Formats: sequence, C-alpha cells, structure tokens
Amino acid sequence: MIPSMGRIHAIAALVGALHVATQAAGADEPVCTCRAPGSLRVELGGTTCLATPAGPRLARCTMDVNILSWQILDAPCTVSLGPPTPRQRLAALTTARSERPRTSPLL
Repeated sequence: MIPSMGRIHAIAALVGALHVATQAAGADEPVCTCRAPGSLRVELGGTTCLATPAGPRLARCTMDVNILSWQILDAPCTVSLGPPTPRQRLAALTTARSERPRTSPLL
C-alpha cells in the first residue's frame, strides 16, 4: 500500500514542527564547569584558589576554542583560618607534651 501525498505532507510537517520545538527548548547554553581539586566545580567565569608553584593563587575558569581551562591570576588567595579540627588539637597537644623538658621526680 502506498501512502497518499496528504499523509506524507502531514508526517513531514509534524517532524518539522517537532524539530523546531526541540531546537527552541535546547537553545540555552549548556552549563560548563571547570573542575578543581576536591571535586569542586566552578562555572565558566568563576574563580577559586588553586595551588601553584608560586603558592596559592586565584584562578578563573575560562574557555578557549571549546576547551575549559584555568587562567591563573596575579592575585594571591585570601585565606582565613577557622577553628582547629580535633585532629589538629590532638597533634598540638602531643607536640607540646613531647617538647616539655623532662625532670626527674627525685630532684
């Protein structure tokens, strides 16, 4: 059985409409991210602190010819110290005890 021309035109119009609809829905740019150590993802244009041979430096996520990469900036990272972790407190106590001068109980 050969389909009629009207039916072929209707199918072609439907396929064309679906194609246009999917193109319009997918018109948004994909979200591109750079990966930093520790599974950190930074969006295109965002910055984070990365370890470099010159010490910690601010780096920006950039794209060059469809390849994401880090652009190291001249600015050093701003680092703030939080409260010590339990492991750091234990290490400090252990170090402080081992550095204490030993005295004889008889003296």
